[in-house]
Parts: sequence; C-alpha cells; structure tokens
Amino acid sequence: ATREWLIRNNGAGQPSFQISANGATVVLNATWGAALSTAAWHLVIVWHDSVANTINIQIDNETPVSTATAGVAPVARAGEFRIGSETGALFFNGLIDEVGFSKRVLTTAERTSLWNGGAGLTYPF
Repeated sequence: ATREWLIRNNGAGQPSFQISANGATVVLNATWGAALSTAAWHLVIVWHDSVANTINIQIDNETPVSTATAGVAPVARAGEFRIGSETGALFFNGLIDEVGFSKRVLTTAERTSLWNGGAGLTYPF
C-alpha cells in the first residue's frame, strides 16, 4: 500500500506509466504504443500534469501519449524508491542511465533539448 507511481514494461515490451491513488492498485495507465528496441538507448519522460488532469509518457521526443486522470492523482506514500526493480524481485534486465526528476512539468522545448537529436543532454542545458 505504498505505491505512488510506476514506470514499467507492460509485458509486451511497451513502456507504461502508472499511478495509484490508494497506494495499492494501479488506477491510471499511459502506455506507449509500440515495443522499444533493445539494441538502442531511449529517452523516456513521464509526467503528471495536475492542471491538464493527465498522465503522460513520451519516448525519444515523439508525440506524447496522454491519459485523462478525471481528477485522480498519485497520493504521497512512504514506500521505497527503487530503480530497476518493482518489488525487489522483478529486476530490469538492461541499462539505465541519467535519471532525473523535476518538480514541475517540463515544456516541449525542454523535453526536445533533453532528447538533443538522440545524443541526450543533461539538465540544465
């Protein structure tokens, strides 16, 4: 009962951004429309927009996929922060690099700058 949000493979190779309002079950899901190549690096950006009432996922500066939240929002929980494992047993089999967090929604221009034509940039630009 400590889950706020989760970025994971949906089982078909598609990245999915999920949030929970009660800490236990996923109530909203924004899933990318295609599986990702495992032979390349990808930029994955997810965000909750409390003004537009959406959760969003964007891969490699493509058009974001958005899901309306209907006012549902992740609730602050005291769970552990983990990268590469959801439960301590389901481990990510790959490479993760340059993890960043922001306390605000990044602009389209900022997301494009992070992508940097596929060469990636570290914030601040």
